Amino acid sequence: MFASFFPKPKLFLWSAIAWSALCIALWYVVAGALGSSLSLGGLFGYGYPSELPPNADDAQKALFAAAANSASTVWVYQYMILCMAAFTAFWGWAAPHRWFWWSVAVSAVIIFITWFQVQLDVLINNWFGTFYDLIQRALSNPG
Repeated sequence: MFASFFPKPKLFLWSAIAWSALCIALWYVVAGALGSSLSLGGLFGYGYPSELPPNADDAQKALFAAAANSASTVWVYQYMILCMAAFTAFWGWAAPHRWFWWSVAVSAVIIFITWFQVQLDVLINNWFGTFYDLIQRALSNPG
Protein backbone atom coordinates (compact mmCIF):
# COMPACT_ATOMS: atom_id res chain seq x y z
CA MET A 1 0.00 0.00 0.00
CA PHE A 2 2.71 2.46 1.00
CA ALA A 3 4.71 1.70 -2.14
CA SER A 4 1.72 2.24 -4.40
CA PHE A 5 0.53 5.41 -2.66
CA PHE A 6 3.79 7.39 -2.55
CA PRO A 7 6.11 7.61 -5.55
CA LYS A 8 9.31 5.66 -4.81
CA PRO A 9 8.76 5.73 -1.02
CA LYS A 10 12.37 5.44 0.18
CA LEU A 11 13.60 8.14 -2.18
CA PHE A 12 10.53 10.24 -1.39
CA LEU A 13 11.16 10.07 2.37
CA TRP A 14 14.85 10.92 2.12
CA SER A 15 14.19 13.71 -0.36
CA ALA A 16 11.55 15.16 2.00
CA ILE A 17 14.05 15.13 4.86
CA ALA A 18 16.80 16.66 2.71
CA TRP A 19 14.42 19.27 1.27
CA SER A 20 13.25 20.23 4.76
CA ALA A 21 16.84 20.62 5.96
CA LEU A 22 17.73 22.69 2.89
CA CYS A 23 14.70 24.97 3.33
CA ILE A 24 15.50 25.49 7.01
CA ALA A 25 19.13 26.29 6.21
CA LEU A 26 18.11 28.69 3.43
CA TRP A 27 15.71 30.43 5.82
CA TYR A 28 18.41 31.15 8.37
CA VAL A 29 21.10 32.02 5.82
CA VAL A 30 19.23 34.01 3.16
CA ALA A 31 15.44 33.90 2.98
CA GLY A 32 14.60 35.24 6.43
CA ALA A 33 16.21 38.57 5.60
CA LEU A 34 14.52 38.83 2.19
CA GLY A 35 11.03 39.26 3.60
CA SER A 36 10.99 43.03 3.32
CA SER A 37 11.62 42.84 -0.42
CA LEU A 38 9.84 39.59 -1.43
CA SER A 39 6.86 39.32 0.90
CA LEU A 40 3.35 39.73 -0.48
CA GLY A 41 2.11 40.72 2.96
CA GLY A 42 1.86 44.37 1.94
CA LEU A 43 -0.99 43.46 -0.41
CA PHE A 44 -3.00 42.27 2.59
CA GLY A 45 -2.07 44.92 5.13
CA TYR A 46 0.92 43.10 6.63
CA GLY A 47 3.80 44.87 4.94
CA TYR A 48 7.10 45.59 6.61
CA PRO A 49 7.03 49.01 8.31
CA SER A 50 9.40 51.77 7.28
CA GLU A 51 12.30 52.58 9.55
CA LEU A 52 11.66 54.56 12.70
CA PRO A 53 13.18 58.00 13.20
CA PRO A 54 15.96 58.07 15.80
CA ASN A 55 13.84 60.14 18.21
CA ALA A 56 10.87 57.71 18.26
CA ASP A 57 9.03 57.38 21.55
CA ASP A 58 8.14 54.10 23.27
CA ALA A 59 4.67 53.91 21.71
CA GLN A 60 6.08 54.23 18.19
CA LYS A 61 8.72 51.61 18.98
CA ALA A 62 6.04 49.23 20.27
CA LEU A 63 3.90 49.75 17.16
CA PHE A 64 6.94 49.23 14.94
CA ALA A 65 7.84 45.99 16.75
CA ALA A 66 4.27 44.68 16.47
CA ALA A 67 4.04 45.54 12.75
CA ALA A 68 7.46 44.01 12.03
CA ASN A 69 6.51 40.86 13.93
CA SER A 70 3.25 40.48 11.98
CA ALA A 71 5.02 41.08 8.67
CA SER A 72 7.73 38.52 9.42
CA THR A 73 5.11 35.97 10.48
CA VAL A 74 3.30 36.41 7.16
CA TRP A 75 6.65 36.03 5.38
CA VAL A 76 7.29 32.73 7.21
CA TYR A 77 3.90 31.42 6.03
CA GLN A 78 4.66 32.44 2.45
CA TYR A 79 8.07 30.78 2.60
CA MET A 80 6.58 27.55 3.97
CA ILE A 81 3.93 27.48 1.23
CA LEU A 82 6.55 28.18 -1.44
CA CYS A 83 8.84 25.41 -0.19
CA MET A 84 6.01 22.90 -0.04
CA ALA A 85 4.75 23.90 -3.47
CA ALA A 86 8.24 23.48 -4.96
CA PHE A 87 8.63 20.03 -3.38
CA THR A 88 5.19 18.99 -4.60
CA ALA A 89 5.85 20.32 -8.11
CA PHE A 90 9.16 18.47 -8.27
CA TRP A 91 7.56 15.14 -7.39
CA GLY A 92 4.71 15.79 -9.79
CA TRP A 93 7.29 16.19 -12.54
CA ALA A 94 9.84 13.56 -11.44
CA ALA A 95 7.45 10.71 -10.64
CA PRO A 96 3.94 11.35 -11.92
CA HIS A 97 1.47 8.70 -10.89
CA ARG A 98 -2.22 8.14 -10.35
CA TRP A 99 -2.31 9.10 -6.66
CA PHE A 100 -0.04 12.16 -6.88
CA TRP A 101 -2.61 14.68 -5.65
CA TRP A 102 -3.61 12.53 -2.70
CA SER A 103 -0.19 11.26 -1.73
CA VAL A 104 2.13 14.21 -2.30
CA ALA A 105 0.00 17.35 -2.54
CA VAL A 106 -2.50 16.56 0.20
CA SER A 107 0.27 15.28 2.47
CA ALA A 108 2.04 18.62 2.06
CA VAL A 109 -1.18 20.47 2.87
CA ILE A 110 -1.72 18.30 5.96
CA ILE A 111 1.82 19.01 7.16
CA PHE A 112 1.31 22.76 6.64
CA ILE A 113 -2.04 22.76 8.44
CA THR A 114 -0.56 20.81 11.35
CA TRP A 115 2.35 23.25 11.60
CA PHE A 116 -0.05 26.20 11.39
CA GLN A 117 -2.28 24.70 14.10
CA VAL A 118 0.71 24.34 16.43
CA GLN A 119 1.61 27.98 15.80
CA LEU A 120 -1.98 28.98 16.53
CA ASP A 121 -2.02 26.96 19.76
CA VAL A 122 1.19 28.65 20.92
CA LEU A 123 -0.30 32.05 20.09
CA ILE A 124 -3.49 31.32 22.04
CA ASN A 125 -1.49 29.95 24.97
CA ASN A 126 0.63 33.13 25.07
CA TRP A 127 -2.46 35.28 24.77
CA PHE A 128 -4.20 33.60 27.72
CA GLY A 129 -0.96 33.13 29.66
CA THR A 130 -1.29 36.23 31.84
CA PHE A 131 -4.89 35.34 32.70
CA TYR A 132 -3.93 31.79 33.67
CA ASP A 133 -1.01 33.11 35.72
CA LEU A 134 -3.39 35.42 37.58
CA ILE A 135 -5.74 32.53 38.38
CA GLN A 136 -2.81 30.38 39.52
CA ARG A 137 -1.55 33.12 41.85
CA ALA A 138 -5.05 33.65 43.24
CA LEU A 139 -5.51 29.94 43.96
CA SER A 140 -2.05 29.41 45.42
CA ASN A 141 -2.20 32.20 48.05
CA PRO A 142 -4.53 31.41 50.94
CA GLY A 143 -6.83 34.05 52.35
